[in-house]
Amino acid sequence: MTQIDNVKFRKHNMSIKDHYFYMFDDDADLLIQKVDDGMVAFSYPLDTPLANEVVDSEFDGVNFWTLENTNPNVIVKRWLIENYICKLKTTLNFVADVGHSYNVEAFSVENYCLTISGTQIPGDKIIYITSGYGDKIMSGMTVTLGPNYSGYTETISVSESVDGRVTLSDEITQTYYAGDNLRFYNHIFLFNNFDGIDDTSAALYKMNAYSGGFIIKYTGGEYKNVSASKFVNTDKFIEYGDINALAFVKGTNLLFVNIEQLGTFSEIYRSMVIDNLVINEGTIAVVMDIDIVDDNIYKLQSSGCKFGESVNFENGDNYMIEPFRSFLTSILVHSDPGVIPGNNIATTVLTARATDQYGLPIAGRLIYFTPDLSGDYASVYITGANPSNTDVDGKATTIIKAGTQTGWAKIVATVEQT
Repeated sequence: MTQIDNVKFRKHNMSIKDHYFYMFDDDADLLIQKVDDGMVAFSYPLDTPLANEVVDSEFDGVNFWTLENTNPNVIVKRWLIENYICKLKTTLNFVADVGHSYNVEAFSVENYCLTISGTQIPGDKIIYITSGYGDKIMSGMTVTLGPNYSGYTETISVSESVDGRVTLSDEITQTYYAGDNLRFYNHIFLFNNFDGIDDTSAALYKMNAYSGGFIIKYTGGEYKNVSASKFVNTDKFIEYGDINALAFVKGTNLLFVNIEQLGTFSEIYRSMVIDNLVINEGTIAVVMDIDIVDDNIYKLQSSGCKFGESVNFENGDNYMIEPFRSFLTSILVHSDPGVIPGNNIATTVLTARATDQYGLPIAGRLIYFTPDLSGDYASVYITGANPSNTDVDGKATTIIKAGTQTGWAKIVATVEQT
């Protein structure tokens, strides 16, 4: 059995910042920073002790966020590293009442990274930014500018926002140039195993990330028993362009949801099969947390699986990686007709279809067809193209001619990753 040890987390939460792996340890009251071989790079003391285990954590580009599940209540906290201390900035208590109860193992913070347009100098209050986000930045929220060329950042409240421009309540104190970042957060999504007070169903709760106020919930079985999620901006889905999506693990799939279309038939951008099913046992390796960085999807797991086979973890939770970009995953082969006489004349069309982890076709790949001539199977001959190139539907075809034997024939289709 393959053994994997990398981050060796003793707690079931993970977030990634600047390619370091972070874990909130409620026993030691530390935010622990590790490199990917499990060595501790640094430890940030928490200025406020944790009373409960952190079951999920996220980094939004500025703040760390934690989730404590105290069923039927839940606690979300916002933390910021200042002067080598991880300081608690906000506590949101979601308390059960006559209309809502909470049992939440996964959450995500809706957050955005925009760019500043033009030069902004100390004393400015009107900041010009990426267009298209005017309806997402509201008065009373905060934005974080920078880091600038000197590494400075500053966080200031918003007094007004229109498309392409935000007016701050205070003047900025640093200089920022075109292309510098402006970040903000606005909502929290809770994957609640209660639909209101009904624990036989589930719902995705949308909450105000500043006040903790309830906004709306979306009922659906797909939100039941979700243990890992992440809000992500991506341009990896070519047909959609640059999108903001809520990604969450459901069974052996990672779903990417359009937050603007929740509750409609258009809410799913993609569904991706992930490698966490131990095939011979029929068990699923539970994904405890996820993060998405560049082209990699990092899954924190207590038990491992690789290509359908069990993987041994000896030293705590470790991460497994999935590719984000399209990656050849499977080939489906079929013939038409499926049965031909062994008369050395009859032919059949053999089709192989190559698909990626999203179930989408892969075009422009050469597929090689190899008949098994070992004697264990009836002999057949390839008279069509070999190799054959996949078309826009991911399909490559060739012609198979029967031999003089009767029985099962075996033909293997192979294709290489590029």
